[in-house]
Amino acid sequence: MRSIQDSQTNPEAAGKPIDGTAPPESTSKPPERGPPRETAIPRQPKTASAEDGEKEAKRLLDEEEERRKLRRRKKGRIRELEEIRAELAEKELVLLSKEQELLERDQTVNVLREELELEKKLRTLLTKEKEKAEEQSALALGLCTGGSIF
Repeated sequence: MRSIQDSQTNPEAAGKPIDGTAPPESTSKPPERGPPRETAIPRQPKTASAEDGEKEAKRLLDEEEERRKLRRRKKGRIRELEEIRAELAEKELVLLSKEQELLERDQTVNVLREELELEKKLRTLLTKEKEKAEEQSALALGLCTGGSIF
């Protein structure tokens, strides 16, 4: 145990009770407070940093709005391109069918030309045979008439 004399000679022991327990809390300390509350202090005019912050926020909002507009435009353009592709595909089908028709007509024309050439050759052959037959008949007629004269 400590004595009163210890508390007088030892500054650390001063203020501690003799029985060794902790001294009661001093009432001279101010009580701990929570975070400071807003007080009724009049607001000062906006500073340059606050104005810059507002400008930055407005700029960011404008940029975001611009991005949205671009996305809408892109989506519209994509839809437009898809429609154009569909139209082009339809036109391509029409052109392919017309090309097929032209090929068929071309083949028909080629067949008709070949038939015409064959017909001309046949006509030429028939004409030659006719002339040959007329010649033979003339010779036969001449022989028959000449034999009766003798």
